[in-house]
Amino acid sequence: MNKSLAFALLISAAATFALALRLNLRPEPTPPAPVAATNDAAHETLLAAMDARMGRLEEKLEVLLGSGEDPATEKKLSTLLERVDEMASQIYDFEQENRRDLMRLQANVLRGIGKLGAPGPRDTPADPAALKKELAEKGVELSVSGKWIRVEGHMKPPERPLEAIAVMEGGPTHETMFVIEAEALAIRNALVALGCKTGEPPDWRREQPPTGQKLWIYVDWEGLARPWRLEDMINDARDGTSMKEGNWVFVGSQFVSDMRTGDEYFAADAARIAMTLVHKFANVAVIASAHPDAGNEQIWVRNPDTLPKDPDARIRITIAPQRLEHMEWR
Repeated sequence: MNKSLAFALLISAAATFALALRLNLRPEPTPPAPVAATNDAAHETLLAAMDARMGRLEEKLEVLLGSGEDPATEKKLSTLLERVDEMASQIYDFEQENRRDLMRLQANVLRGIGKLGAPGPRDTPADPAALKKELAEKGVELSVSGKWIRVEGHMKPPERPLEAIAVMEGGPTHETMFVIEAEALAIRNALVALGCKTGEPPDWRREQPPTGQKLWIYVDWEGLARPWRLEDMINDARDGTSMKEGNWVFVGSQFVSDMRTGDEYFAADAARIAMTLVHKFANVAVIASAHPDAGNEQIWVRNPDTLPKDPDARIRITIAPQRLEHMEWR
């Protein structure tokens, strides 16, 4: 665990439980200190136990908030609930960061010994009709003649600044725009079928952004006259202006082998992230942004002028390796 993050979590936890005691709340008894995790299973068990205890505390606080306490106590309870929510989010972020670090470490080791090549299609049908059918079964519509692919999903109001663009269920849904119903590997295979070339994730040592085939991305839903360009739907919170150019690239993700079992998996599907805005997800996502400020995780928010009335509206995302003139109108 990063020492500064661990210290910050401990301080936050101490402050939260101190406030709980002042309000005469009784958190559940703390179990004996667990033995240091020596494998992923122990790590997952510990995180699950922490998450469960946080959830139970949140439930108790919500009950108390509705019990008719005096305004001063209600305010303290509300403050405590906000701190618990923040801690739960920090724990989730730390868990996901650990997963990404492990994937990056495995990839670097395997690449160093020559066992990790550039990602390419795995077991895809050679027959175009069979490929199109297989991709459709995995949530991706492929139009070879139109040179585009399309996935469906729904809007997801984020709880924090945007970091991801499109994730699958089980991914970081609290900081994304869309939850999609497609496999990330199918998205990559569909783009490869259109002749798109994969690139590389960002290189922080050389301050290089992610690379790959440039892509144009459009979003639409029922009742919308013409699709929005994805970058028009994203604002820079510092000045309220849109991204203007998303610089979306086909970074490609990668296949990684579990160093203990030898099992191979596709990183984007394992992380449940298909498209990312910020660089920290670009080593696992299929599509990333090469925008100059994509390394900043605190500045991106949704553009309220481009959103459907229904916050959970069904949406379609069209991705192409060229500008689709019939979808451009703004």
